[in-house]
Amino acid sequence: IIAVNESWRRFMESLGGPYANFGGGTNYLDLLESHSNCDTALVISEKVRDVMRGETTGFCHVYQNSSRPAEPWFQLKVHSFLSEGTLRMGLAHQDITDLKRAHDLQEHHNGQLLHAQDEERRRIARDLHEVTAQNIAMVKAELSIAWAASTGRRTAEQLREGILICDQVI
Repeated sequence: IIAVNESWRRFMESLGGPYANFGGGTNYLDLLESHSNCDTALVISEKVRDVMRGETTGFCHVYQNSSRPAEPWFQLKVHSFLSEGTLRMGLAHQDITDLKRAHDLQEHHNGQLLHAQDEERRRIARDLHEVTAQNIAMVKAELSIAWAASTGRRTAEQLREGILICDQVI
């Protein structure tokens, strides 16, 4: 690591212990690999090595600092470039905790909206089944009475057609 910004320095100091002096001169891969029990560190380490081997020119990785839900979320962006024939990499860790929380809240609200839409569809279906079907059955009953009492052939056919349509709708 050649240089770090003030935000990163403050974050590392807040962790204390061996991280307090994490900055220029530190081997980033050594730091990642010292956390062999952390899946995120191992994934990032492998992706950095892919960039070093020239298999990719960079990557973006979103991760949470800890397994505790209140810990911050970060986005790591890595890009490689050549400087005087030497491969260099720029790494930027960005605290995206507020963005992640806003995204999670939006997902929660989307879930509530979908649930409300589903409930409204069920209500409409119940209304169609309970109210509309009953009303059509009433129309059919009235048409049946009129059909039985009809004297004209044309009228009887029209009433019978209305009864059949009611059966289809029901």
